Amino acid sequence: MSLKLPSSVLRVLNDIGTPGCLDAAARLASSGHPSGSYTLHLRSSGIGPSQADLLAQAIEQDARVGARLESFSISYNSHVSDAGVARLVAAFPPSLTQVGLVGCGLGDVAGQALLTWVRTAPALRMLCVEDNGFSSAVRAGLQSLGQGRSVLMVVV
Repeated sequence: MSLKLPSSVLRVLNDIGTPGCLDAAARLASSGHPSGSYTLHLRSSGIGPSQADLLAQAIEQDARVGARLESFSISYNSHVSDAGVARLVAAFPPSLTQVGLVGCGLGDVAGQALLTWVRTAPALRMLCVEDNGFSSAVRAGLQSLGQGRSVLMVVV
């Protein structure tokens, strides 16, 4: 069986070049990627909207060759922006089981993108989006997602 290394994601992480991205690249390169699955945790890694777009493109490219993203976090990247998260959400594959977007300074644009995506994300088991600036309506919508699926934990 051939393992699918997320080579596009690795390249983008190295190109972004922040310490958090370089650490994540090193972890990815050495982890072995059983069955082509991988995790991408970039907490406090200097991710802004342009870096989010590059990551989204790389996630999409790697998915086309069989690499499967299972867990993703960009928590505590306060400059990622609603547009950056909306772009990432559009790239999220159906294999994703965990998403962390804690303390990213997000508002309703990102919240609405998440609401739409989660409804069609069959593998998702955990969504952590606390410490963001969602309106009460979007917050309630996110909370209701966890109530509607017994296998999904949503922390808002």
